[in-house]
Formats: sequence, C-alpha cells, structure tokens
Amino acid sequence: TVNYYDNAFSSNYHSLQVQATKRFSHGFTHQLTYTFSKTIDISDGDAIYAPRDIKNVNLDKGRAGFDRTHIVSMNGTYTLPFGKGQSLLPDAPEWAQKIVGNWSTGAIFSMSTGSPLTITGNSGTTWNGGPGNVQLAGAFPTIAPKPLTSGSGLQYFSGIVNKDRK
Repeated sequence: TVNYYDNAFSSNYHSLQVQATKRFSHGFTHQLTYTFSKTIDISDGDAIYAPRDIKNVNLDKGRAGFDRTHIVSMNGTYTLPFGKGQSLLPDAPEWAQKIVGNWSTGAIFSMSTGSPLTITGNSGTTWNGGPGNVQLAGAFPTIAPKPLTSGSGLQYFSGIVNKDRK
C-alpha cells in the first residue's frame, strides 16, 4: 500500500476584530474584544481525506470544524489598595509593605458560538466514502419551511415539509 500525502488544500479566514481598552482608573483596567469571523476549508487537519469527487474537491468546501462566528472576550485587573502610596496601610513597616503591597487580582471571561453542524458516518459502512464523508443514496429532497401565523400575529415555521413527497 502506498499512501500519498499532499498539502494541496487551503483555508480561508476572514474576520472583523474590535477592541476597547480602559486603562487604570481607581486601580481598574479592563478590556473587551469582539471577533466576527468565518473560516472555510476543504479538510480539517491531517487525517486521510476521501473526496466525494476526486476531479472536483471543491464540492467538499465548507465551514471549517474550528470555525467560530462570534467570539467575545473580556478581562480586567484590579490593583489592591494596600502598601506604600495606597489608601490602606500606606505607613506600614517596610517588611509588611513587601508582603501586602503590589498585589492585583484579575478575571477573564470568554464566550463563543459553537462549531458548525457536521454530518458524519461510520467508516465501516458501505455507504461511506471515508471517515467524515457521508454519501447519500439518491438526490437531496427539496424542502421548504412553511410559515404560519398564529392568532396573536406571531409568525413561526411549522417544520420542514418535503415537497417531493406526494
């Protein structure tokens, strides 16, 4: 068996990044960052890749498994007011100032959207072209959500309706 490994595929990453920082004000420093992004690739990682169509691997192009559309991060620090030049214990002995002075505390909060939905199959079945690739028997059904309005004027979808089904 001869395995051929190639790095012929590429990824695309586009993002908008916004950052706001507030520096020391009464001992506080805080920062807020927001990223709106999209990552597109053909294959995530170094695993064996079995394309649906060897002549057109771009059919497998889609959102990367590590794509996170929205990321919000916040962090902050607070310098504790103990020791020389501070409001608490400014006249403490030098040995005490070395213990209680120059301390700060901080926190980090991060939140992001989840990974894209990926449909995978078992690699041991005859319906699967390889790990992570599902081959479907037949064409994709034509589906369309059916909008409905309730008595209160609220619009919602009744679910997915298969238009091909008679």
